[in-house]
Amino acid sequence: MLCQPADFAQHLAQVRPTAVVSDLVMPGVDGITVLRQALELAPEAKRCLLSGSLGLVTKEQRASIEPCLFLSKPWDEDSMALLLGMLEGQA
Repeated sequence: MLCQPADFAQHLAQVRPTAVVSDLVMPGVDGITVLRQALELAPEAKRCLLSGSLGLVTKEQRASIEPCLFLSKPWDEDSMALLLGMLEGQA
């Protein structure tokens, strides 16, 4: 299910996702905040953060959403394999 970042917490209350994939930079909210909400409201959901700027994510931010798969953009086949592995329970 896709939803707008501002509506994410409301959707989490209604749907128990198996995975949450978020971009880092979005209008109105950042991916760290979204994944922290996911960790709090659906801790069993696997998490993945995408960004072309992962170097901007601090150690503290990373620790606050782990375990989490961090993938750089642009996508490549290896990144897709990692994401699929996470979704299949291999990561």
